[in-house]
Amino acid sequence: MQIAVGICLSMGVTAGIEGRSWSAFFGPASIGLFLAVLALSIGAMGSKHSGLRVTGLFVSLACLVVFAGAILNVGERLYLVNGKTYPHFLARNIGAASHATLDRLQLADCKGTGMEIYGKADHEWVIRCGFSWFGGHTYLSSTDPFGGMLGSQR
Repeated sequence: MQIAVGICLSMGVTAGIEGRSWSAFFGPASIGLFLAVLALSIGAMGSKHSGLRVTGLFVSLACLVVFAGAILNVGERLYLVNGKTYPHFLARNIGAASHATLDRLQLADCKGTGMEIYGKADHEWVIRCGFSWFGGHTYLSSTDPFGGMLGSQR
């Protein structure tokens, strides 16, 4: 486990130096920190002190929940990009979106993050502010928000 933590931290340092930014450092470094916390919590579960064992168990369970959430987030992203449809319960239906609707969403909800638009079957369009479902906003439109200006993107 220490090797995995060291590799992730060194990847973070390398990415930060090459990218000349803190944001490039924090991705791999946060994975290394996650693995270090998981290793410490697993070690704490084998302690002689009951309080430390319980704390280790709860931290390990929290790590499991975070890991499961990450797996679900990856699965949702793959389905968003590659699926023919998109589950309605994961998005807010905004009806027939227009180019003006996109401008409003960009100013109100996206706030500087990127906007992605995916055409799906049955003339549905998925609009995503941000990259992931957890950190972004997802909308369903019943029409092409660009009004066919870009041609068929499906």
